Amino acid sequence: MTEENYGLVVEIHSVVQNDNKDFMFYFIIDNTTNQAKEIKLNGVNYLTNKREEINPDRYYQFSGGFFRIDEPLKIAPNTLKKIGIKFENQYLKKILNNDKIYFPLELTTEGVNVTFCFHKTENGWLLIDIGVVAKEYDVDIKLTPIQRKQIEKRLINRIERLEAFEERLGVSIQNLSVSYNYDYGNSFVFFELHSNEGSTIKDRITVECIYYGIDGSIIYQNDNTVSPADFFGFEVISFRVQDEFLDQISKIRLYPKK
Repeated sequence: MTEENYGLVVEIHSVVQNDNKDFMFYFIIDNTTNQAKEIKLNGVNYLTNKREEINPDRYYQFSGGFFRIDEPLKIAPNTLKKIGIKFENQYLKKILNNDKIYFPLELTTEGVNVTFCFHKTENGWLLIDIGVVAKEYDVDIKLTPIQRKQIEKRLINRIERLEAFEERLGVSIQNLSVSYNYDYGNSFVFFELHSNEGSTIKDRITVECIYYGIDGSIIYQNDNTVSPADFFGFEVISFRVQDEFLDQISKIRLYPKK
């Protein structure tokens, strides 16, 4: 998982346990420019799926030794630093799905603060959000194509259709896809609603889209209605998933009703 900002590439390289069962998160920060960079890490935090906040050891380890969390770190042109962040076992005993780690990175020369939020999933750590604060100007930061695809794949794997409902109403949901749009801060679920009885539908049909949280609760609901007069063989329907819900969604249920 990487994100390129101002010539810096940040990557979660690995997560391992040492002999004391402490968890070590290894980040690689690569300066791909021809200019030296100075960065600061401001309060890396771990948030468990039970909303418990855990802070790391106050010293960070990197390839040239150790430095305190409030000290700047200089990276020479076209070089990288491997940084180890330790969470002691007495505080962080297990890493579980839906845990998060917040990695705030200050680019002191550019006057920009960027916070990366990584979310633990079955397939590893997924970058789900980037918070940006610029001191003097607006900053436009984009997710890489690989990161967008990972978010889209995660969401589409959580979509659940109720095919018995579709059959009862004589329709079918086809060609499901998800598109992540960073400019709008949303993901969009797209699909086609087809008639199983030719090119028409007999009654008005409403497609419900319900988002469920990790605990099974409903966190958001939306719907879209199609009328017989406006239906010609199939209808393309989309629903928006706002970024604020991305790390909470465990299931997206789609089903038609009258």
